[in-house]
Amino acid sequence: MVEPDNIQSKPRGIWHIRLIRFASGGAVNLCIRLILVFLFVLAGIPLWLNYALVHLVTLIFAFFYHSRITFGTNPDITAFYRFVGSVIIIRALDYGFVLLANSSPAIAEWVSTLPLLGSLLADYLLYTSIILASAVSFIVRYCIFTRYTFASVPGGSKKS
Repeated sequence: MVEPDNIQSKPRGIWHIRLIRFASGGAVNLCIRLILVFLFVLAGIPLWLNYALVHLVTLIFAFFYHSRITFGTNPDITAFYRFVGSVIIIRALDYGFVLLANSSPAIAEWVSTLPLLGSLLADYLLYTSIILASAVSFIVRYCIFTRYTFASVPGGSKKS
C-alpha cells in the first residue's frame, strides 16, 4: 500500500520537531501581540484599530517565521497569498472574539465570577482574551499550514 505524501508518512521525530518549532513561533508571535497591544493602549489607540494593526504586524512576522523556520520553504508571493488565505478566517474570528470580549460589560462581569482566578482574569480581560484566542487557534493553524499552506507541491519553493 502506498502512503500519501503528507505529514503522517514522515518519521515521527520530524513531526515533533516541526511542532516544537511551530509552537515556539506561536509563543514569540503571542509575545509580540501582547507587547504591541500594551504599547498601543499606552498610545491611546482605540482597540478596534489597535488589534487590527497588531494582526497586520504579526501576520507578516508569522509568515516569514513559519515559512523559513517551521516548514523550511523559501517565502514568495504565492506562498504569502496561500498563507493569508489560510489564516484570514481564523484571524477574523480571533479579532471578533477579542473585540466582543472587551466591549461587553456582561462578559467582564461573568469572567469575574469564575472560581479562583476570576477577578484577576477580569482585571486583565484584554490580555486574557488574546491568550485564549491564540491557544484555541493554535492546532487549527498547524493543521492548515501542514496540509495546505506549506505543503510540498511540484515545482514549489521548498529549500534543498
